[in-house]
Amino acid sequence: MNDLNTVLFIAGWLPNEFKPQSGDFILYQAQLLREEGVHLDVIGCDLQFKYILKADWKFKILSRSYKKIEYDVLEGPGYPNRLKISYDHWYKKLRLLFIDYKNRNGLPRILHAHTSRAIYAASKLKKEFQIPYIGTIHSSNFLENKFPSWHDEHMDDAFNQAEKIIAVSTALREAVDNKYSLKNSLVIPNFTNTDLFSYSEKKDNVFTFISTGNMHSIKRYDILIHAFKLFLNTTSNCQLILVGDGKETQKLKSIVSNLGLEDKITFTGEVDQNMISQLLKKSHVYIQTSRVETFCMSILEALFSGIPILSTDSLGPRDLINSSNGILMKKDDSESIASEMLTIFNSYTNFNPQQIEEMAKNLFSPRVVAQKYKDIYKLYFNSELAR
Repeated sequence: MNDLNTVLFIAGWLPNEFKPQSGDFILYQAQLLREEGVHLDVIGCDLQFKYILKADWKFKILSRSYKKIEYDVLEGPGYPNRLKISYDHWYKKLRLLFIDYKNRNGLPRILHAHTSRAIYAASKLKKEFQIPYIGTIHSSNFLENKFPSWHDEHMDDAFNQAEKIIAVSTALREAVDNKYSLKNSLVIPNFTNTDLFSYSEKKDNVFTFISTGNMHSIKRYDILIHAFKLFLNTTSNCQLILVGDGKETQKLKSIVSNLGLEDKITFTGEVDQNMISQLLKKSHVYIQTSRVETFCMSILEALFSGIPILSTDSLGPRDLINSSNGILMKKDDSESIASEMLTIFNSYTNFNPQQIEEMAKNLFSPRVVAQKYKDIYKLYFNSELAR
């Protein structure tokens, strides 16, 4: 049996100066797989429209490091994702990076592409170099059918020619299966660092609800704030911590100010994973009010921290939440959310934090999830592929 040294991740999103955390979960997954014994490399393109606006047409192949995670990147001008030309442009530049990688390391045994455009690129590389590929999809656009009309034309063959298409939740798999009539899909959930997120008995003296994530409209933090205001009509010794930053931050702060909740709701801004871990340890309940989620890593981090969950039924979290660890709520309904906040506040002691943590780690720990990927990779490490 060959080892796994030639698995090549193709990252469709990568951290950049405009979005410092873009695609960081792909790099984290690569690192955690490495720690679980999967030896792999990572490549991807960082193509920005700003270079076109400046008429700067230079392309550079660079080695980068994101929080000590090493990867190779081709940096240069690119088109907005909504334009049809963007996928072919991204592929052509990815091909240059791939050939540079091949010349230095030889052909990989299998490609593992993350996001649609990376899967599209992998399908082209398969035809040229006869390399099998699997793809992982993450985007909520599949759940809301928000891709542009040309997307299906690009992706139908790319999805069906893959050895496997992996969705991070059951809802995402069903959406893609129905749209592309797939026979090669399966669900493998996301995972995070179980050493970083764990239960602690030391809680804040004030009963604390916490929510973490980018402050974008899809998260519906405005509804959460109004729901929390209604909830405070029934009890006072509570607080809400909102962790993260984004386009909606100032709007949300204005809502909090107008409702007179500055002493009850705290905005932390963007913080690192260590700080998120510490904040979760001190909190009592994790709450999210998103319109849609493909999986929700933030919920998983909270479960690893042993705290119960209040989540809108935003599809992806259905794989994570059950009666022993939380409650699924109606979307876009402040009164219903406030009612469920009161329910979980009154029944908080019925939840067993150690059981919540243990169940999450049994199902979603890096070792458990990495084994699912390793089982797939090994299918393509046989004598026929030996070089």
